[in-house]
Amino acid sequence: MVDVATALGGTGWARLLAVAIALSVIAATGTGIVLTSRIIYGMASYRTLPPLLGRVSPRFKTPAAASAAVGALIVAATWAYILATSAQAIFGEVVAWRACWPYGCGTGRSVVPCPRCPRR
Repeated sequence: MVDVATALGGTGWARLLAVAIALSVIAATGTGIVLTSRIIYGMASYRTLPPLLGRVSPRFKTPAAASAAVGALIVAATWAYILATSAQAIFGEVVAWRACWPYGCGTGRSVVPCPRCPRR
């Protein structure tokens, strides 16, 4: 979309569109977090989830425990995603190294060019 804005109106319109997209993503994320904590609060009110999640903060009148649970869930999901993608990248590097190892790739001792290695 930013490329289209650049082609149609120049870099000024592209920057404006990029800021608009960023603000839209931030607003949608905030709405999703609030909505999820309210759903957890509602489910706890009907005793579908533990009653602790149905408590309301006396000061702010918001479901603080449910909001904290959603925050912890988001942090855990982000951490799991980063860990999984890092492990996948490391596994890919190990597999690539093992596939090219018999040819001596990366060691400077390559006698025969490796058919699989991008560093030929």
